Amino acid sequence: MTTIGYGDGVPNGIFSEVLVCAFVFAGIVLFALIILSKAVEQRESYKCGKMLIVLLLLILLGAVHQVTIGKMAIVDAFFCVCATITTLGCGKKSLFSRTRRSFAVYWILFSTISLALFFLYVAELRIERRLRALLKWVLAFKMTHEDLEAQA
Repeated sequence: MTTIGYGDGVPNGIFSEVLVCAFVFAGIVLFALIILSKAVEQRESYKCGKMLIVLLLLILLGAVHQVTIGKMAIVDAFFCVCATITTLGCGKKSLFSRTRRSFAVYWILFSTISLALFFLYVAELRIERRLRALLKWVLAFKMTHEDLEAQA
């Protein structure tokens, strides 16, 4: 999930590829659910949910493309999508044909930007929640004469 991608620790087999994909995608979804469940403002929550749906559709689109055009196995396709979207890039899979590269130019751009926007909206939710808590505290604060005298 940190997108380091050293290259020497590449998943080597179906089980390890499934594990990496499950870890990355579950981390993204779990992170979203935790943040969305604590969402304060409906509009911000809606933006996060909408971007999560776009992101999931782009993941599915990329996997379907890899299976149909790239003739990859389903597990390999999802692993390639996972490594690409998270910019992990283990280097195990590459796009050789012109059709796959043409698709990848746009798909990588949209999917990576969508992932970044998703995390931006999640951060906005968190900031909004903290600002609301601060505002609530300020509005509930009872000023005394001593407080006013201390300001003078």
